[in-house]
This record gives sequence, structure tokens and C-alpha cells, in this order.
Amino acid sequence: MNRDYLQLINDAFDDVIVDPGSILLSDDEDDFWGLLEEVSFSSKRLIEIGTGRGISTTLLSEVADEIWTFDLVDYPIRKEIWEHFEVDHKIHSYIIEDYLDVAGIIASHDFDAAFIDGNHFYEHIVCDTFLLERCGNILFHDYHIEGVQRAVDCLLKRKGGMVFARGKYAFWTNRQTPE
Repeated sequence: MNRDYLQLINDAFDDVIVDPGSILLSDDEDDFWGLLEEVSFSSKRLIEIGTGRGISTTLLSEVADEIWTFDLVDYPIRKEIWEHFEVDHKIHSYIIEDYLDVAGIIASHDFDAAFIDGNHFYEHIVCDTFLLERCGNILFHDYHIEGVQRAVDCLLKRKGGMVFARGKYAFWTNRQTPE
């Protein structure tokens, strides 16, 4: 796995996309890769809620064969990033009006993992988990935020399984042990 995305993105895009909400600030990237390695994360088809500038999508492309990503806002820079790292062929990006639109798009498709980094309010994350829990493997960003923690705890109480956490990330699986 490439652990130098932050530097590569900064070099290629002159720091124009790294902002306080970026997945790649401080130790986030080490925590991200560390957690994925700890749980032996991989995916054939991953659903991402909250594309932002596409940085997390780029990272996830290393462990996912195909990514369907959904956001309310279209940042044109995301396509430039995906093309720069030659991962655009793996990514299906959708701009939606409401996250309920996601349900209609993915209803008849199988997926084996999800990444939630959209709205960080508890109620929204609970709705996202209801929509995505059938895959049995959900990675959460911003686990340090109370609403995210509560939603992960709710999912664990409702569905069982296990939660692994590292830094701002948590991973829920319905398996009893990571593979």
C-alpha cells in the first residue's frame, strides 16, 4: 500500500486540496492504513458515502476493485486526482440530491464493504448504517466525533459483530473475528 499519498497529492496539486477536513492530515494516513491492515481489509465493490475531494476514494482504490461513491457536492478536483493516480477506471461517482438517492441506486447491487464519511450527525450516520449494514463491513471516518461513536455503538448493539478503532477511524464487521 502506498503510504505517501499526502506528499504525492501536495506535490501534484500545490496544496490546493488539503483542508482541515482532509483524511490525510497529521497521523490520519498512518491510522487509516494501520486499521485496514489490522482487519485485513479488502473489497470487490465498496460503497462510499461522502466523496469530498476524492482523497479517501483514492486511498481505498488500493484495497477495493470497484468503488461507488456518493456526495451532495461535486468537486471537479476529485476527477483530476483519480486520473493522476490512474484509479479513475475503478470509480463510479454519483452526485445526489439526498442520501436517500443512494438507496435507489444500490438496491439491486451487491457490495461487500462501505466507507462512511458524510454527514457526522448521529441521525444521519444511523440512516447510513441501516442502508449499508447488509454488506457486513463498514469503515467509519471521524470516530472521535460523538455522533459517529454513538452510531457505531448503536450498530454494534443492533447487529453484534466487532468494532476495531484506530485514531479517527473505526471498522465494524459482523464477523466474530477479522479475516
